Amino acid sequence: MADGLLGLLVALSLAFFFGEAAHRVGIARVIGQLLAGVLLALPAARAVLSLDGAGLGLSLLATVGSVLLFFFVGLEIDLREFQKNLKPAFSVAVLNTAIPLIAGFILMKALGYADAAALLVGMALAVSSVSASIDFLEELGLLRSKIGKFIVASGTVDDVLELILTGAVLALLHADLRQDGTPGLLTGIAVFLVLVAAFRAWLVPWALSFFEASQNKTAMLTGALILTLLMAFLGEYLGMGALIGAFLAGVLIRHQLDVKARRPWEEHQLTHNIHTLAFGFFVPLLFVSIGYQVDTGLALQNLPLGMMLTAVAIVGTVIGAALGVRVSGGTWKHGVIVGFGVSSKGDVELVIASLALSAGIIAAPLFNALVFMSLATTLVSPVAFRMLVRHHHGKDVKDKNMRKKA
Repeated sequence: MADGLLGLLVALSLAFFFGEAAHRVGIARVIGQLLAGVLLALPAARAVLSLDGAGLGLSLLATVGSVLLFFFVGLEIDLREFQKNLKPAFSVAVLNTAIPLIAGFILMKALGYADAAALLVGMALAVSSVSASIDFLEELGLLRSKIGKFIVASGTVDDVLELILTGAVLALLHADLRQDGTPGLLTGIAVFLVLVAAFRAWLVPWALSFFEASQNKTAMLTGALILTLLMAFLGEYLGMGALIGAFLAGVLIRHQLDVKARRPWEEHQLTHNIHTLAFGFFVPLLFVSIGYQVDTGLALQNLPLGMMLTAVAIVGTVIGAALGVRVSGGTWKHGVIVGFGVSSKGDVELVIASLALSAGIIAAPLFNALVFMSLATTLVSPVAFRMLVRHHHGKDVKDKNMRKKA
C-alpha cells in the first residue's frame, strides 16, 4: 500500500508542477501532465520508482478521470447556444472536421494500416480543442469581437459534432471487443438510446429535484456523479462506451438545469465542483498515465510519422476552417485565424488513442506518433494563433486611430 501511495504522490506532484510550468509559458497544462508521465516512464526513473507498483490504483483513477473529463465536456455544452450557433458555424465545424479526418484516413491507408486504425487516426486529427484560444481572446478583450464570436460558435458546434463522431468510433472499437458482433451491438445501442430518452424525460429531473431537496451543498455533486457513473456503466454495458454515457449525462444535467431555470449559482456551483474534483486530481493522473505509456525510443523511431500526422492535423483543420468561413461570407484571413484557433489537440483524442492501444486496435508505434501529434499541435497552433490575432488586432486599432484623425 505504501508503494502505491508513494507512486500516486509522485505522479500527482509532478503533474501539478509540470502543468503549472506549462501554463506559465503559455501552453496547455495537459502538455506538462503528459510530460510528467513520459519522465516517469524513462528507464532511469523506473529504476527508482515504478508506477507499475501502483498497479490497479492508478489505472482505476485514470478511468475515473476519463469519465469525469467527458462528463465535464457534456456539462459545458449549452443546447440552446448550440441551436443558435448551428447555422452560422455549421460549415466551419463540418469542414474543419471532415478534411483532416479524410486526409488522415487516406494517409494511414496509403501507409498500409487497417481500416479501424486509419479511421481512429483520422478522428484523432479531426478533434479540436479551443479552450486555449478562448482564454487568449478573453485576455485581449476580443471574445465578443467578430472573430471571437465565430471561434466560440464554431467551437460549440465542433464539440457536439466531434463527440458524435467520437461516439461512433468508440462504438466501433467496442464492437471489436464484443462476442455477439454487430447485431448485438446495434441492439445494445438501441436500448441505450431508449434509456437516454427515459433519463431525460423522468430520471434526471426527478433525481436532481430529490438531491436538491436535501439542502446539502454536496448533494447536487453526489447526485450528478451517481447519474454519471450510472450512464457510464450502461453505455459500456450496452456497447456505446462509458465515455459517451458520461458525456450524455453532462448534457442532460446541463439541459435540465437550463430548462428548470434554477438559480444561476446552482449551475455554476456544480460546474465549479466538478471542475475542481476532476481537474484537481483525477484528470492530471489520467494524462500522467497516458504519458507513462509513451516509449521515448519508439517515439524517436516514429518521428517522421508523428510529423506527418501533425502536418495533416494543422493544415487540414486550417484549410477546412478557412473554407468554412469563406462559405459563410467571411474573408480568407479571418478563416486562417479561426483555423489556427481550433487546430489544437490534447485531450479527447489522447483518451481514445489510449483506449485503442489497450484494446489492441493500434500498436505502440502509432500510439507514440499520435501523442507526438497532440503535443506538437498544442504547442504550434496557439503560438501561430496568438501571432495572427495580435497582428490583426494591432492593425484594427491602427486603422481605427487613422480614421479618428481623418
